[in-house]
Amino acid sequence: MDQVINQAAKSRYGFGGQAQVPLVIRAPVHYTISSSAHHSDRPWGLFAQAPGLPILAPATPCDAKGLLKTAIRNDNPLLFLEDVTVSSIKAEIPESEYTIPIGSVDIKRQGLDISVVSIAKAVPHCLRAAETLHSEGMSAEVIDILSVVPLDRQTIPRSVAKTGRLIVVDHAPGTCGLAAEVCALVAENVFDRLRAPVTCLTGPDVPVPFSPYLERLMFHTADALVTAVRQLCTPAEEAMVAKRSARRLTLENPA
Repeated sequence: MDQVINQAAKSRYGFGGQAQVPLVIRAPVHYTISSSAHHSDRPWGLFAQAPGLPILAPATPCDAKGLLKTAIRNDNPLLFLEDVTVSSIKAEIPESEYTIPIGSVDIKRQGLDISVVSIAKAVPHCLRAAETLHSEGMSAEVIDILSVVPLDRQTIPRSVAKTGRLIVVDHAPGTCGLAAEVCALVAENVFDRLRAPVTCLTGPDVPVPFSPYLERLMFHTADALVTAVRQLCTPAEEAMVAKRSARRLTLENPA
């Protein structure tokens, strides 16, 4: 940690831009496979507080190739987190040359009713949930955070301004994590466009147990996301939000 956070991440700043550290740190991220507490961290939020260290976390083969090529060609230290729980996914990738810029998010599915922001293994869960919701008449926009640092600070607020609702799905612990940062970003930029409270589906702040049964209880599934979206998109929730908005206007503009 000292070499990564205190040395590599701060070298360019410490030497006034005269030093470069072209270092790509590839790190496997294990969880949901009974690896127990010492081998089941999801550390993108932990490293995100180290200035000078870009963090990438792809969820698909296409994104992994494009981001890794960009990372290797970058002259700064970079943490490339590889979620091994999606490493078995097979998919077609372009034969032509391509790269993906650092600082990207990808809208994996367009939608109108709710913005679902996710990362790593949570992405395929969200896409499956979006299919179920589509069959029920609800349209979910699924956004994949490819780059934790730097974070795209335009696309997510723009999506929430369109849909009026936000759910962040992140298997990492919730305290001071990526989900909290996304919620703050939305609250700071498009709070007045929200039609329902923002919701975070994150991992609990506990060590990961070795027991497969107990470990499965820690992480939200596609079914859990479907249930959460239903609760945010019900007519009762719409009425409650409208009532709160009317009351706020009354308080701000008394007769």
